[in-house]
Amino acid sequence: NDWLRSDEVTSIFEASAELKVLPTAVVQQFKLTKEESVLCLGLVQGKSIDDVADEVHQPREILRHQFHTLLEKTGTDTEAKLVTVVLSSAE
Repeated sequence: NDWLRSDEVTSIFEASAELKVLPTAVVQQFKLTKEESVLCLGLVQGKSIDDVADEVHQPREILRHQFHTLLEKTGTDTEAKLVTVVLSSAE
């Protein structure tokens, strides 16, 4: 299909998503630290790891490490699965 090219699709969520805070239950369920929850929220909102790193003024390497920890804690292996699991848990 010409109307949907993979280089045009960056996220299924808008960066201005209404979700501002991860529900406490999600943070507790996956035992997320404050820093991990900030990254997780950013990913759920469709931001990249680099975007979140810039916002929180942290080196990208630290957030990439936190991302891998998020994958482990949520039992996922991709960002898409992480976001799906988190959003499902937040409902």
